[in-house]
Amino acid sequence: MLKFLHIGDVHLDTSFYSKSEVLRRVLREGIRKAFSKAVDFCIQQRVDALLIAGDLFDNDKLSFKTERFLINEFNRLKENDIRVFYCTGNHDPGHMSYRANSIKWPENVYLFKEDKVETVVVKNSNNEDVYSIVSCGHKTNSESRNLVKEFPIKENKAPHIGLVHTMVTSANGAGGHDRYLPCSKEDMESKGYDYWALGHIHKR
Repeated sequence: MLKFLHIGDVHLDTSFYSKSEVLRRVLREGIRKAFSKAVDFCIQQRVDALLIAGDLFDNDKLSFKTERFLINEFNRLKENDIRVFYCTGNHDPGHMSYRANSIKWPENVYLFKEDKVETVVVKNSNNEDVYSIVSCGHKTNSESRNLVKEFPIKENKAPHIGLVHTMVTSANGAGGHDRYLPCSKEDMESKGYDYWALGHIHKR
């Protein structure tokens, strides 16, 4: 059975400018602790993969301390044979001029950083398809195209997971968000995937 944990919009090192300095430190540290607990959960539950649906951090706010923290946490997953699939969002875009692209991620991390659709097929020791991750990243901090329309339709029995940082136009709260990589619920349903791991709108 395929097991994974899906998270998104972690926003490590968010500034929280409207808060007091003391509260800003508490909130930033709280986000780090929450991420570590997510990694703990992955290890405890022996998941196959951690899926990160964009905005893991805020590009211009990311400290080297937090960069080291992320690498250490991903290495903990690597030591437990857990893969990481991470698509970039509008706050952590993947172009070479941004931080997500310049960090040397551990080898268990697959970064979807380009504004094009990619499919990663995970196979077992018998060369049989176990599952597929279909994703695209935000290459820059602005993406107005509906790239979900370009995702391939599921054609085999292995589980397919769509991983994308997108504004679903019919979602609760969509009106209060910028139209980054907008798509519709119908666009996703038409692909026949088993699960969509989404980010961007901070609501269930």
